[in-house]
Amino acid sequence: MLKSISNEITTSTIKTLHMNEKKINGFADNVNRLNKAQKIVQIVSEQSLLNFDGDKPSLLDIGTGSGEIANYLASHFNVTSIDVCDQRCKPSRRYRFIQVNNEKIPLPSDSIDVVISNHVIEHVGDAVLHLFEINRVLKKGGVVYLATPNRVWPREVHYRVWFMHYLPHSLFRFCLKVLGLYK
Repeated sequence: MLKSISNEITTSTIKTLHMNEKKINGFADNVNRLNKAQKIVQIVSEQSLLNFDGDKPSLLDIGTGSGEIANYLASHFNVTSIDVCDQRCKPSRRYRFIQVNNEKIPLPSDSIDVVISNHVIEHVGDAVLHLFEINRVLKKGGVVYLATPNRVWPREVHYRVWFMHYLPHSLFRFCLKVLGLYK
């Protein structure tokens, strides 16, 4: 079932999204989010541990953001998406959204087949608790997709500035405020 999923998003879909491209909060556009969703599906589908018969596997998307990736993934998974704030472009009935207050995941233990933490861990207050909670809700034999920026890369990916992220955190934030990039 999952092996053919990544082939279902066609070139015409990408072209259509490219024509309707828009910037969201200064970060990625629709095409980049579609590419990320495709990459996640491909990586998850390559995992030999996944053997789902019948129902769609359950997927937890931590850090909903615009909601576009969760919406794409909902074609192939039963998606629950959580975030500390609701920044979705538009609510979707294709997946379940839960607003949370911290790293605690409001789901039962051993209840999720796939957990996605896509560029979230660098934003949480307690990274150890974040990883503990992922492990708690993940079913035995489940898959975790954990992505994070490369700290040694010379360009900071969130604010798109060169070398400043090497500064001490407080000085980095101060510089971003001076440049009008951080409120």
